[in-house]
Amino acid sequence: MSFTNELPMNRIPVRFIGFIILVALFMPGISVAQNGIIINLKQNPNPWADSRLGEKLDLLLSTISNVAITRTDGAADNSTAPIQTAAIDELIKYGQAHNGRFLIDVFIDKIDLEKRKTVVLPCVVSRYQVYGAAEGSIRIIDINKARLVDLVKIDCSLKAIDRWQFVDDDPNDADLNMAPDRKILLFDTLEDEIAAEIFNEVKKLSKGNHFGG
Repeated sequence: MSFTNELPMNRIPVRFIGFIILVALFMPGISVAQNGIIINLKQNPNPWADSRLGEKLDLLLSTISNVAITRTDGAADNSTAPIQTAAIDELIKYGQAHNGRFLIDVFIDKIDLEKRKTVVLPCVVSRYQVYGAAEGSIRIIDINKARLVDLVKIDCSLKAIDRWQFVDDDPNDADLNMAPDRKILLFDTLEDEIAAEIFNEVKKLSKGNHFGG
């Protein structure tokens, strides 16, 4: 013979039910923890190649499984589009509304070709170098503390052409021009470096010790 002890619903104390309701209303942090990392990626267009930075970053982020990570996506509907404002208060409100513990605001201000000149011997020898270069910033916002906790500068460059000139000193030398396919490869590699920098900052936050307070 077996017995199953169950408390009939009509026997549950009313005071206990009231306590549960109060906890749900006034202490939501117990049931829904603010522990996600939100990445807000914004970038000015590259005049030479289509960007794949978002895809590259998503691939790296897929290797982190111990914390929920979401990224705003301009290709999706408006509710998940990148937050264009730079105002900390607005970003904090967004993070609170989307269950964020940290919001990482990334802005790629510039990604372009740069021509740099070095004078080796005035009027005789010059050196021109062409780089793929990117500049921007990573702002890390602690949603619980409602403040900016870190600012990391992005400054990446890859050399594509190195040209010595004798007497000419011509910045418009045809040898300093790049074929379209080389530009695409250059910026694809440069975006790998940018994605890695962003990922490293996310990885630091995802280790767990940053979620204590």
